Amino acid sequence: MASFSLNSFKDILTTKSLGREIEVFKSLSSTNDQLLKSPRLEGKVIVATAQTNGTGRNNRRWENCDESLLFSVELPLIDKKLLEPLNIVVGYSLVESISRYIEGTFLKWPNDIIINNKKTAGMVLKAMFSGDELIRVVLGVGINLSGKTGDVEVNSTITSLGDNYLKSLYPDVILASILLRLESNISRLVADDIDIKSMWKNYTACKGSNISVTVGNEKKVYREYGINKDGGLIVVDDQKALSTITIGDIGLDSSN
Repeated sequence: MASFSLNSFKDILTTKSLGREIEVFKSLSSTNDQLLKSPRLEGKVIVATAQTNGTGRNNRRWENCDESLLFSVELPLIDKKLLEPLNIVVGYSLVESISRYIEGTFLKWPNDIIINNKKTAGMVLKAMFSGDELIRVVLGVGINLSGKTGDVEVNSTITSLGDNYLKSLYPDVILASILLRLESNISRLVADDIDIKSMWKNYTACKGSNISVTVGNEKKVYREYGINKDGGLIVVDDQKALSTITIGDIGLDSSN
C-alpha cells in the first residue's frame, strides 16, 4: 500500500474547507484527542496510520489492521436538531466514496461500513456543548486498508479494503474523496436538500433482514423497516408492531 502523500493530497483536494488545514502523523494515541487539543478550526484534519488508544461508538477500542487510514475532522457547526441525521449523512458519505472502488459497500445503522457482511470502517461523532450552545463537532473515522489484527475473534467480524480486491490503495486519494462528499452532503443537509430515508433504502446492509438490537444487556430481534427523517432506525417486531431505535448495537440475527 502506498503511504499517505501530503503533497498528493493537497494537489487533488477540491473542498472549500474540509482538509485545507491538515496534520499527518505516523502514530497517535487518538486522532480525536489530538484534534481537540487545539482551538476549533473548521475543516482541520488530523491523520494517522496507527493509533494506540482509538475509540469508536460506546467507547469501544478501535482495532487497527496492519495498515489503516485514521483521521478526525472538525465539522461545521450546525443546528442541534441536525446532529442525529448527521450520523447517517457521514456514514453515507463514506459509503459513496468507497463504493467508487468496491461494489457491495453498505451501511449498518447508524454508521458502520460493511463489505461482505464484515465491518471495514467505523466512525464516532463527538458533539461538545457550552450550556445549550453547540461549540464543536468532531468526526473520527477508522478505515481498515489492508492486513489483519492479531485477534482471531475480531478477525471473524472485520475486513479491509485490500481484502476486497482494492489492491492499489492510495490513502491520500481516499481521504480527499471522502472529505469532498462529506462537505457536499453536510451542505445539503443544512439546506434541507437531502433525503436520508431514500438514501438508506439504497445503502442499508440489513434491508429486509432480521436484526438483533442490543441495549445494555437486553437483546431483541426485529426486522429492519427503514429510518425516519431524524435518522432513527424503524423496526417491526414479530407482532408486526413498529418502533423506533435511537440507541443500541445492531447485528444480523444469525438464527434467521
